[in-house]
Amino acid sequence: MPASLRQFVVQALNIPDNRVAVLPGLLALNTLSEITKAPREDLRFAPYNARFPERVREHAGDCFAAIREKDMVVHHPYRIFRRGGPVSSPGCARS
Repeated sequence: MPASLRQFVVQALNIPDNRVAVLPGLLALNTLSEITKAPREDLRFAPYNARFPERVREHAGDCFAAIREKDMVVHHPYRIFRRGGPVSSPGCARS
């Protein structure tokens, strides 16, 4: 790790220099969650609250009960993939 990057980490996290451990290789992604245990509320994302249609809320979150009462349009974004990557040809719309 370049000294300038190490100094940036120390300053950005407002921690002592001796709290930064430089290890060989890549960061183990299975232990990355340990970072979230740091007592730094300023580094946390705001909680995400999904928005549900009013009719679904009226049925205590039961979307199937809401649909049984009256049909509703639901937008569900998706991507089509096939071997070699995403499909993006104009013929996709016709299939």
